[in-house]
Amino acid sequence: MPKPRALMLAGISHDIRTPMTKLRLAMAMSSVPTTDASFAASAEGYLDTIDTILQQFMDYAGSGAKEIPVSGDINVLIRNLAADFAGLGHEFQLSLGDIKPFAYRPISMMRMLMNLMQNTVLYGVVGLEVRTWTDRDAHTVCIVIADRGKGLGAHDPELLKQPFKRGGGEGQPKGTGLGLAIVDRIARLHGGTFAIRSRAGGGVENVIVLPKQKNSPR
Repeated sequence: MPKPRALMLAGISHDIRTPMTKLRLAMAMSSVPTTDASFAASAEGYLDTIDTILQQFMDYAGSGAKEIPVSGDINVLIRNLAADFAGLGHEFQLSLGDIKPFAYRPISMMRMLMNLMQNTVLYGVVGLEVRTWTDRDAHTVCIVIADRGKGLGAHDPELLKQPFKRGGGEGQPKGTGLGLAIVDRIARLHGGTFAIRSRAGGGVENVIVLPKQKNSPR
């Protein structure tokens, strides 16, 4: 995305949050919560949905290039995220290889992995799995986040990585269509690649390949 469009998107998302905050405050100070609890709960739910959408706009507009890479254990990050999902009732089977700490942008990396894990929970539902390993020369880290859901069907994997493209059909969860675009951008930011492919035996595999020797933006 060209810089002017990214700035515009970030600015709009930021500006919308101001009246949203005022609306929340006005609702809290009014008699609505006590006189019509169901309406108040519904309104809060809509505001939360809008806030989530705006955050995805902000995430996509922000490149993350200013975040400084630091050495970290990617397997520890994955275990922590898996524990969080397990607490919500979504169990990921982990098969984590021996990966030495390497430099990456921790917030961006967490956002990338969280987006993919959330995607498998929403669309794959079953057979959730995360695998990691390094190549023979230990120069490349591979991360696969997979499921045993309905698979890609007729969807083009490359199109799914484009902004505002969604793979969900009738009855699938709604979203902004930015989640996979954010993943692709963060992978490229680390000098790596992101691919979506059909999983042998059914389902989808999200494959991230990251070089350990360099972490320069593309």
